[in-house]
Amino acid sequence: MTGIPVKIDGWTLTHAYAFKSFSSPRGSAPAIPNLAGLAEGVAGTNLTATGYAVGTVSSVLNAAQAGTVLSQSPAAGIIELPGSPVNFTMSTGGAYVPNLLSMPQSSATSAITQLGLVPSISSTRACTNPGDVLTQGPAAGTFVAPGSTVHITIDSGTYKNCVLK
Repeated sequence: MTGIPVKIDGWTLTHAYAFKSFSSPRGSAPAIPNLAGLAEGVAGTNLTATGYAVGTVSSVLNAAQAGTVLSQSPAAGIIELPGSPVNFTMSTGGAYVPNLLSMPQSSATSAITQLGLVPSISSTRACTNPGDVLTQGPAAGTFVAPGSTVHITIDSGTYKNCVLK
């Protein structure tokens, strides 16, 4: 025999015989809705529409779109007392830093800003790839928060000052 999980005094039970029915001015208690993947406002609306309250909302750096619910507690499908809070965790979003090495400065700064990151530029005369990115930080493939700074160093050498040195 299986059933809908029910939470009683902190215990989640699948075969609960503690009560046979529930009576409330709001009617029967619905299960907590699944919030995963929803935007914060929609998640809150769904909770209040089913008789639950928004609990603690936290956020975490994650590749999911910013403002998307990643997890919740109690889990979807659990039945709690009406008005009980449901906590959930939101994604702050973020981006993976692209490989910018050997790119021209304009292409590298464009790639950085398109990801919602902030370019920081310095230069050094290396005479290896004039006008191109020599170094970058953070390294390619690093996952960073939105608005993070990506530093690039550009080879400031030119044909004239590199060949004629």
